[in-house]
Amino acid sequence: MVMQQALQIDALRSACADIERALQPLPPEALTTPLDQGWSMMDVIGHLVAIDAMMWDRLKLMLSEDNPAVVGRVPESIFKGTNVTPWSAIQIWKTERERLCQWLEALAPGALNRHATHNERGRITLRTEVQIMVDHDTEHLNQILVMRKQWEAQQR
Repeated sequence: MVMQQALQIDALRSACADIERALQPLPPEALTTPLDQGWSMMDVIGHLVAIDAMMWDRLKLMLSEDNPAVVGRVPESIFKGTNVTPWSAIQIWKTERERLCQWLEALAPGALNRHATHNERGRITLRTEVQIMVDHDTEHLNQILVMRKQWEAQQR
């Protein structure tokens, strides 16, 4: 496994712990209160789970087909309208993320160079898509930190 790939996978793994740490020791109502543009912290976790599923499907498509066409979309939280608790949602994300990381680690040498054509971004590779996931995690970690401050300010 090349170093960049190992670093990306480490970043994907650590994002779960970073976000989980940012949410502790908040009570469940803090995680389900709409804050940032109507999103709750639970919505962010559900969005991350949905993104992981979408991206994993995309990566598998890029491995199985030569230069497939892929379409950009922004999935909603998969937990809207469900009885999944916030901490269960985090565990679901951590479990699915670990499965994705193990899958990435098992890829054959050179697999990250497989490419596709994205309707908005043009030519993409598995490597660039994994980096997009890392950057996306960071964006939402920052969002959760802002939301936490908003919620804590409301409690004063």
